[in-house]
Amino acid sequence: MRRVIAVMGVVAAILMFAGWRAVQPKIRTATMDEIRAVLPEELLAVPPVDAEAQARYQKVVDMIGKLDSKQLVKLVTTKKIPASQAYAASIAFWQANPHLCSNISSILAEGPLQTPPPKSDGDSQFLPMIAAKSFIKGATTSARLYTDHGEYGECTKLMLMSISLTNKIMGARGLLINYLGAVTLEAIVTRALDEFLSNAGFPIEDVRQILASYGPAPQSDEYLAAATVADFQHYALPMLPDPKVWWQSKKHVLPADTDVAGDEGNSKGKEDIYGNYDAIETSKLYGHSVMVAIANARRPFANLDMSVSKATEADAKTLPQEVDAEAPDSLGKRLDKLKYRFLMNKAHNSLGRQILAYSFMGDHAVSASCRWRAQLDATRVLFASVLYRAAHGGKLPAAYDGFLPYVGSWPQDPYNGKPLIYSAAKEKVYSVGENLIDDGGDVGFDISKALDLGVSLKR
Repeated sequence: MRRVIAVMGVVAAILMFAGWRAVQPKIRTATMDEIRAVLPEELLAVPPVDAEAQARYQKVVDMIGKLDSKQLVKLVTTKKIPASQAYAASIAFWQANPHLCSNISSILAEGPLQTPPPKSDGDSQFLPMIAAKSFIKGATTSARLYTDHGEYGECTKLMLMSISLTNKIMGARGLLINYLGAVTLEAIVTRALDEFLSNAGFPIEDVRQILASYGPAPQSDEYLAAATVADFQHYALPMLPDPKVWWQSKKHVLPADTDVAGDEGNSKGKEDIYGNYDAIETSKLYGHSVMVAIANARRPFANLDMSVSKATEADAKTLPQEVDAEAPDSLGKRLDKLKYRFLMNKAHNSLGRQILAYSFMGDHAVSASCRWRAQLDATRVLFASVLYRAAHGGKLPAAYDGFLPYVGSWPQDPYNGKPLIYSAAKEKVYSVGENLIDDGGDVGFDISKALDLGVSLKR
């Protein structure tokens, strides 16, 4: 009898151990050389370092970082205070910083900016976008206030500096946050310029000068493609061999309430993600998805390749669903967690598939870039319309080729790849927008509500 009990105990112990092993994470790693061997060369190429461009970048960062943000807040909240007070605050700010415009302008005139490489602790160095956004909002608001008081020279100086700064940030070869931050800054300048042209007294020569500095949006957005590669190299590539290394460096791609570690690296209060992880297979999928994202940055919105997004979305639905972390703790919840771990371990490369599903490969960046390019090119045509009217008795051209002497080649609609729509009768120039339908020039400052993207040329 004792022998039977002992045998049953051993069998039970073996079964318990097998059950315990069944719900443990099965994370396999790979060497960086093995990862690099399966990735396209374009994703591994290191951009040339321009030390002078990086030094210029740091000078601009330091200069903006020393500004008194409280004074800038007064400039960007003119709706809350009388215009006279805002104008006085604007004058006081620029008088307190007499060399600011000339210093930044001189730095920008020396050449391009380039973000420095990541610091040794893994954090990237990028222009503080909040400070830059406040500064450019302050500069453009000041310019509008100067315009209202007939001080066009000061207005033009501030606008040219703002335009140059945003353009240089755009091409700084930084991470995606640099690119999207620069798009935001460009949108601020674009709207400010549109408002300024409502002032009939704005000198034609100033309009000509700003238009000459306000270059066309890139038709193939190399800035966005470069930012996508930089994000991959900085955030994704170090994570691919071993997700635990990535998690411990706090480069979160997975939901904030999850933890891929599953061992002594666990963080308190986080649910473990259990499952298989094939680093080589995930790297192949990741490399392909990044290449698709780069290609998307170089094609019209209508021609985007959404195959990766659709595939990962469909694939994620086939994986076991996590237990609701907000649900009350109970025996049933614990059993469901065990079931989830067991099913995740049966799913092939489940963790790798989830990493890809939660990655940055959506179309948000491309969509933001399209909105920016459409608005920027439409605003250039708006400036050209002012110059054309001045030379033709206040009339607009019958067709868009009348603007070509002022804008060069006619801009392309980033959404469908066709020319931007120009209507002399409606006095509008616009893009069809994300719905890819010509809604008759339904444009406005609130891009989230406007069906088309562009500007009115009525003055």
